[in-house]
Amino acid sequence: MDAGVELRSKLKKWNIINFDSIQAGPSNKVYVPIILNINNSKKQRNMTCYRTNNRGFRFWIEKLSSSIDDNTFLQFSLNDKSELLVTADPSISLSHGQLWSDEELELCVKEYLNYRDSNERKNKTKSSIYLKLATSGVTKGRSIKAIEYRFLNISSVLESMGEEIITGLLPKSNVGENVKNRLIIIIENLL
Repeated sequence: MDAGVELRSKLKKWNIINFDSIQAGPSNKVYVPIILNINNSKKQRNMTCYRTNNRGFRFWIEKLSSSIDDNTFLQFSLNDKSELLVTADPSISLSHGQLWSDEELELCVKEYLNYRDSNERKNKTKSSIYLKLATSGVTKGRSIKAIEYRFLNISSVLESMGEEIITGLLPKSNVGENVKNRLIIIIENLL
């Protein structure tokens, strides 16, 4: 996985690892002990930190891929013993380290419903809506993929409420309870 600027600076600030000091190449990997928290089950693991010749800074956590799906986000923090805690939670969607706010969710629901109910769908594409949301308003800075994923979550919640969904946006059912409950309230207020 990519070790972005924010993660690298956080780990450096916490005196966990300085990625900038790692030389490129497979023989220069650095192992960092972590506590991996998946579904409130905590296990000691190692995180391998490395630098590639062409893809930048990366990390890998042992036995992680077999425990989570592709849409699970990782949250890094320090526990009370100053140990690195990595929480894998499919209900968390992060952009620049921030949880989705109610304002962001509401904007996505409004755009979803406007598109679904529009008579002018031929003039708009879902991709153009994702791009608009990723580059403006309260969702500016979210990736297009994160916004598309949120729309799939909205489809799931609408379907569970017996509401019509946008054709082609199949429900993504692994919506975290927190986000699901917030989406239900927002949808009920907008319908």
